[in-house]
Amino acid sequence: MQTEYDIVDTTGLTYLSTGWRHYDRMEEARVAIAKEGAVITDRFGQKKPHPSTLIERDASAAMLRAFRALNLDVIQPHDKPGRPPGR
Repeated sequence: MQTEYDIVDTTGLTYLSTGWRHYDRMEEARVAIAKEGAVITDRFGQKKPHPSTLIERDASAAMLRAFRALNLDVIQPHDKPGRPPGR
């Protein structure tokens, strides 16, 4: 992604690094959820969301914020960085 979008400045590299770090954290949480389930039973026998669901949510949001700060379209990359024309 760095070379594809020609990200070479310190700030851009920091955002890119931060985005990928949060991506890794999000994936770790997804693995835990897949292994243990999205709902757990606490010590009182009550069902509650697995703690990794919160980690996944927060890491996903942080990753998207970092990539948006670089004006990257993380869903569908374009030929040029930034927003597609006409929007």
